[in-house]
Amino acid sequence: KETAMGDWTGSSSPARRLAGSALAAASLPATLPPLIHFIFSRVAFERRKSLLRVSDVFRLWDADKNGLLSAHELRRGASRLGISAHEAEWAQLARITLSFADFRELIAEHASERNSHAATGGGAR
Repeated sequence: KETAMGDWTGSSSPARRLAGSALAAASLPATLPPLIHFIFSRVAFERRKSLLRVSDVFRLWDADKNGLLSAHELRRGASRLGISAHEAEWAQLARITLSFADFRELIAEHASERNSHAATGGGAR
């Protein structure tokens, strides 16, 4: 299993773009924790590899089917991808709730980062 901290550096750009939505303003911090970026980079890669739609992944992870991903659901989904982290890293996500729009935007952001890394000869960590 991979650990996130130190393997992936975060960016605040998704939070700034998402800040316009009511849900994002209430649930996403101004700067997202590095673990979020690590998870969504991995989700973007695995989704492309398995040819799943973003909505399929969201539905799989949304255990209580309320249309929102809680920190607990995010952790369970990440664990299914083999992602592990220290409790302190998971604690940083405790107040984060993601709508489908947030989830889709974060996957798109990280898919485009992966594509730009591949085009320039770089790669995801």
